[in-house]
Amino acid sequence: MSVYGDLGVSAVTRTYDRLKDARAELSRIRHQTTDGTYVQPSKITVSQYLDEYLTGATRNRRESTKANYCDALKPVRAALV
Repeated sequence: MSVYGDLGVSAVTRTYDRLKDARAELSRIRHQTTDGTYVQPSKITVSQYLDEYLTGATRNRRESTKANYCDALKPVRAALV
């Protein structure tokens, strides 16, 4: 049973031993989607996410602002090592 296909997100197929477990997972995902708390599974790393975030967050900003954003995230990146 594909639990993601009908939610408007890219399909991820998972296999469950029991239909009851698959339905419970589908229910959980639908509930989280409705609440706006659902986070789609991803293989992106935190560092890659930060790079993407900085690209978007600093678009059309001064170089000094970009540098401040990068500096603010240095402790996060250091903790990832």
